[in-house]
Amino acid sequence: MILLEIKQYIKQHHQVRFSDIKHRFALSESAAQALLAPLIRQGFVLRIEEHRCTTGACSTHCEKEGDNSLYQWLERPLKPLSVPIQIT
Repeated sequence: MILLEIKQYIKQHHQVRFSDIKHRFALSESAAQALLAPLIRQGFVLRIEEHRCTTGACSTHCEKEGDNSLYQWLERPLKPLSVPIQIT
């Protein structure tokens, strides 16, 4: 049931941050990642990685990093193509 709610949430907002998903559904980081994995694997959701400081004070050279990834809803699911390539 929660997987469908997450799917609808991303679809409704088109693009959401990982932290928004965690807070909206009161999930731990590992639980949120586990629930997002099948949506990504099925091609409904695209993960867009962002690497930046989570405090917004990057001039302080902090070591604190978090998952700032964006998750984007795809109207047409991405399907992996199997293309054989032969290198000679």
